[in-house]
Parts: sequence; structure tokens; C-alpha cells
Amino acid sequence: MLNLLNRINFMLIDPPSIDINKSLKDAALSLNKTGKGIVIVTEDNKFSGIVTDGDLRRGLLNGLSLESRICEIVNRKCITILKEISDKAAIKKMLSNHIEHLPLLNCEGVCKGIYIKDEIMFGEKYTNVSVLLMAGGFGKRLMPLTKDIPKPMLPVNGVPLLEKIIEDLRQNGLTNIFISVFYKKEIIKNYFQNGDEFGVSIKYVEEKEPLGTAGCLYYLKKENINNLLVLNADIFADVNYKKLIENHISSKAKATICAVVHQYKFPFGVIDKLSNGGIKINEKPIITKLANAGIYVLTKEVCSKITYGFRDMTDLISSYKPVNIFTLFEKWTDIGILSSYQSVQIDKKEF
Repeated sequence: MLNLLNRINFMLIDPPSIDINKSLKDAALSLNKTGKGIVIVTEDNKFSGIVTDGDLRRGLLNGLSLESRICEIVNRKCITILKEISDKAAIKKMLSNHIEHLPLLNCEGVCKGIYIKDEIMFGEKYTNVSVLLMAGGFGKRLMPLTKDIPKPMLPVNGVPLLEKIIEDLRQNGLTNIFISVFYKKEIIKNYFQNGDEFGVSIKYVEEKEPLGTAGCLYYLKKENINNLLVLNADIFADVNYKKLIENHISSKAKATICAVVHQYKFPFGVIDKLSNGGIKINEKPIITKLANAGIYVLTKEVCSKITYGFRDMTDLISSYKPVNIFTLFEKWTDIGILSSYQSVQIDKKEF
């Protein structure tokens, strides 16, 4: 599927830790903050194991909820080393055991850091995955910023968001790109042209009328597409596309939808009636849900069956079974509202 060379970097980081009695929701929030895909699990302040983003996804896939305990997914059998070991010896141990994480413990059993393996891909590219960037919307929620410019071309720290997305895709070996355009389409087409200057191949899907978030797939029916990665072009995120695509293919699902963990505080006390006739009032609870991240992977079968007309991606995804859910624990922001757009200007570490 992916023919490339890997450059492997090893880095020593100070990862976040979380108590074993906490919930999967707490682990997800911790993973969101770090973006390194791992948290240390402790019990009585001592090392108990690790939880990776993969462990969390598998737990949710196997029927656990975000309220389940971390103890149900913690990896207690991970390989560890004593802090006194040299960096060279630690890296050798990781390579010989084919592991991506190696916690460092002191003699009291406290984790003092963790080696992680960071694979940087370069060389050849994905040959069976194409990309569709949805860039045709009006951006009404960001008016007047989008009066004269399409939303995906709004600058993020001086560079158009769409350019950042395309560069991220290129670095992940995804270079066969389609861009769906409608509103102010000439600005996008004139800027990127055929993609040569950006190291990718770009073709444009030009809608004659707004077709919703999935209707433009109709124009791709004649293209030679095996798997299609679909992204809303107003998403500011740090996604591990390699993990996403491998997860989609191994799931054998017709479609994969990416989700992010979202919390909001309910503004009122919630009343629950008890079986004994009494009530329980939960004052302004924090609600945790999985939200649509606006990123999908579709099989050739799904793409080939689209008929012409207005259709939203959520309706399309819901019409297929099985559907795979890939939860993102990296940084993710929808810049569709002004406050979110302003927030990514401040956080320059996002990219």
C-alpha cells in the first residue's frame, strides 16, 4: 500500500501521567493535550503501565464507554528500563523489541520520562489513496472575513489554511488531490493551479450548484480511486494519516468517520428519577460526547454509487454498515467560527 523509506527519530519526552482510577474520557483529554499518542498510568504515584491512542480506540471499539475506567485498557506488560541506561542502549532495546515507546523508571518505580519513536516518511507515495478537499462553502459564519475570499484561503499565521493542509498531506505521502470548489473558486484555482509548485497533483471538482458535503463525489465516479480520504478544508488539525488509513483498511468497513472528544457544560441542573420514587439532581453536569471531526475515508464501492444531486456526508455515512470510528487525540480545530479562527492565530505551535 505504501512504498516509502522511513527516517526514524528517537526523542526523550516527559509525558503526562494519569491515575489508574480515572476514566477513558480523562485519558482522551490528556492525549489531546500532548499530541504524542501516549500517557503514563500511575497507581499510588508509581508506574503502572501505559495507554496509547491505539489502546483507547480499541477499547471504545470493543464496547467500552468514555466513562469506563483506565484499568480496563492499561498495558501493564510494556517493556521498561532503568533511568541509568544510556540513550544508545535504550534505542537499541526499542529496535530489537520493535516497540514505539520505552518508559524510564527509577529504583522507586516512578516514571521519569519515556523514549518515543517518531517515523518521518519520505520517498514514494500512497498509490491507492486519493484525497478530496471540500473547499466550496460560502463561509457565512465568518463574514465579513469571507466576503472577498473563500474560507479555506483565510491566512493562519500568514499562510492560507488550505496550503497548510496540502503541505501536511504531502508530507504524509498523499499527493493525489482533488479540490471541490464553488464559492470564489478562481482564487483557489489561481493560487494552487495543478499543484506542481506544492509537490502534489491537483484536479478541481467544479460544482455548478451547491451539492452539499457529499454531492460532489458524483464527479469522481470516473476516476481510478480505491480509497478516498475526504476532509473539510476548514479543519485545522494535526492528524496521523498513516494510522488513519491503516485503521480504515484493517477495519474492512465501507466508511470511516473521524471523531473528536468534545465536552460542554450543561447550563442547568439535570433531574433523574430514581426507581424508589425519589430524584437525583446533577447540578450543571459536564457532558462528554464524540463529535464529527469532518474527516472521512471511503471505499471505492461507496464513491461509485453516488448519484447526482444534493447530499450531505452525514447522510451518506449513515446509510452504510459497517462504519468504522477513528477517534482523533491530536489537536483539532474547526475554524468555521470567529473565536476558533482567532485561537489558531495565537497558537503557532499547532503546526
